[in-house]
Amino acid sequence: MTLGRWLKAHPEVEFVSRDRAVAYAEAATKAAPQAVQIADRFHLTKNLLEAFEGLIQGRSAVLREAGRAVSPRYQTEVMLRAEGLLEALPGRMAKRPKAPSPLRERKRADRLARYQECHRLKRLGLSLRAIGRRLGLHHATVRNFLRHETFPERVEYPPRSQTTER
Repeated sequence: MTLGRWLKAHPEVEFVSRDRAVAYAEAATKAAPQAVQIADRFHLTKNLLEAFEGLIQGRSAVLREAGRAVSPRYQTEVMLRAEGLLEALPGRMAKRPKAPSPLRERKRADRLARYQECHRLKRLGLSLRAIGRRLGLHHATVRNFLRHETFPERVEYPPRSQTTER
């Protein structure tokens, strides 16, 4: 029995506890318009968490600056600078770039070989899926390789900021 039929068979229902699925909301509205729809504790918490994450993500720079302003290190720096005792505290030490490891170089060489083979097979007239089957790659990877005229190097992302001030 579907939810709609069950609700119509039970007109005494006053409350419908449901998740965030649109289908359940529509069924409850049509079959039991007298019932109040409520979210259970799990979904209330999930909704609240997602709303809070959206709020925080949009204000991360402001929050980071506010955290810095109340940090003991920053307050000490401001005080010492105001008294003329300090030019500025040194910033974070720049990390030296890592030397490429043999494993990393081997993986890059393997990717380069697959990239070159994709282009060779495409020139022979094979389809993306046929190339993927032959090389053991997903067709989307093959498409990505073929979109690039030069070998696409892996992107090096800068390290995530880690606050050490407490």
